Amino acid sequence: LRERAAFRLAADEAVAERSLADRVIELHAADLLVLKPMVLGGVRPAIALARQAALVGIGSFVTTTFDSSVGTAAALHLAAALPWDAAQGLGTGDHLASDVVVTPLRPVDGSLAVVGPGLGVELDEAALAEVALGEWREVHA
Repeated sequence: LRERAAFRLAADEAVAERSLADRVIELHAADLLVLKPMVLGGVRPAIALARQAALVGIGSFVTTTFDSSVGTAAALHLAAALPWDAAQGLGTGDHLASDVVVTPLRPVDGSLAVVGPGLGVELDEAALAEVALGEWREVHA
């Protein structure tokens, strides 16, 4: 299909599992991979997948799954770590009823900036408690 298409094909849900992603890459079944770090197990597995795809000429871009600013910040850092313009669709936070950070990430003129230490967002504990599904408890390893 990819060879016959008059447009570039992107694999999204088809790369949600690593074995499926490996198959897409092996078959060159897409021109681009849609990387969602929260689906792929985090930033490290997502960047490893992007690098593997790039080795065979398959591009990738980063997006979110309608995440709070915490997930958006992780996706933003992943996009910033890639050596090409990889950020797309990171401004989904406005679709949520509320956020769990003090200052939600919002695009300005179509851009988001990587800021601060860590993910660059500060949790709003009251907002987090409001949307939590259960009681908080600390687990010590």
